[in-house]
Amino acid sequence: MKKKFLTHALLIGLSPLLVQCVAQQREVSGLDLRMRTMDARLIEMERFAKNQDEVANTIDKLNNRILRLESRLDERVQSGKRSEAAEKERETAVSTRLDTMDAQIKEINTKLTQLSEQVAHDMQALKTAQAESAVKEAEKARNKAEKAASAAKQGAADKGKKKTAAKEEKPEKAASAGKEAADDTKADDKPTGSGKDIYEKGVKLFKAKKYKDAYNAFSNYLTKHPKGDMAANARFWLGDCLYQQKEYELSILEYQKVIADYANSPKAPAALLKQAMAFEALKEPDTARIVYQKVLEDYPKSDQAATAEKRLKAIKKK
Repeated sequence: MKKKFLTHALLIGLSPLLVQCVAQQREVSGLDLRMRTMDARLIEMERFAKNQDEVANTIDKLNNRILRLESRLDERVQSGKRSEAAEKERETAVSTRLDTMDAQIKEINTKLTQLSEQVAHDMQALKTAQAESAVKEAEKARNKAEKAASAAKQGAADKGKKKTAAKEEKPEKAASAGKEAADDTKADDKPTGSGKDIYEKGVKLFKAKKYKDAYNAFSNYLTKHPKGDMAANARFWLGDCLYQQKEYELSILEYQKVIADYANSPKAPAALLKQAMAFEALKEPDTARIVYQKVLEDYPKSDQAATAEKRLKAIKKK
C-alpha cells in the first residue's frame, strides 16, 4: 500500500514537471515543424527566385527579340516608304512622258490632217489645171486645124481659078480622088504603108488583152514611123492600152497628143471622148462633163457625139 501511495505521491509531485516536459516536447516538435516549414518555404522561395531570374532572362531575351523585330519592321517600313516614293516618282515620270507623247501625237495628227488637206487641194488643183490645159490644147488644135483647112481651101480656090479648064475636062477623075480620100478616112483602122506588120501586131495583142505588149508594139511603130499613115491611130491605141490598165491620168495625156497633133484625124473626136471617160473613171464628173460638151461642140457630126450626149445625161442623173 505504501508503495502504491509513494508511487502516487511521486506521480503527483512530478506531474507538473511531466506536464512541463510534455509541453516542452510538444513545443520542440512544433518548432521543428515550423523550422521544416520555413526550410521548405525557403527552398520554394529560392526556387521561385531562380524561376524569377529565368523568367527575367526570358523576358529580357523576348524584349531584345522584340526590339530586333521592331528594328527590322522599321527598316522594312522605311524601305517600303522609299519604294513607294520611288514608285510614285516613276509613275509621275511615266505619266508626264505619256502626256508629252499624247501632245506630240495630237500635234502630228494635226499636221497630217493639214498635209492631207493640202495634198487633196493640190491634187484637185492639178487635175483641174490638167483638164483646163487639155481643153485649151484641144481648142488650139481645133483653131490650128481650122486655119489649116481655111488656108487649104483658099489655096484650092486659087488653084481652081487657074485651072478651071482642066477641072472641067476631068470631072470624073476629081470625083474619084475625093471618094478615095473619104474611103481612107472611114477605113483609118486598116494599116497601110511601111510598118504595117508592127501595127497589126499591136492590134492583135490589144485584142488579146495583152495591153503592155500592145503598148510596146505601138510605141515601136511610132519610133520607126513617126509620120506614118497610122501614126494617129497608133497614138490613140497607146492611150487605149493605158486606159485598159486603168492608168487613166497617163491615158489622158496620150489622147491629148492625138487631139493636138492629129486634129483632122477621125481619131481626134474618139480621143476627146475617151479623155472624158477617163476623167469620169477618176471620179471627176465636172471635168468629164466639160470634155463631153467639147465633143458635142467641136465634133457634132461625129459618131462619138451621140455617145457623149448619152454620157452627159447619165452624169446629170447621178
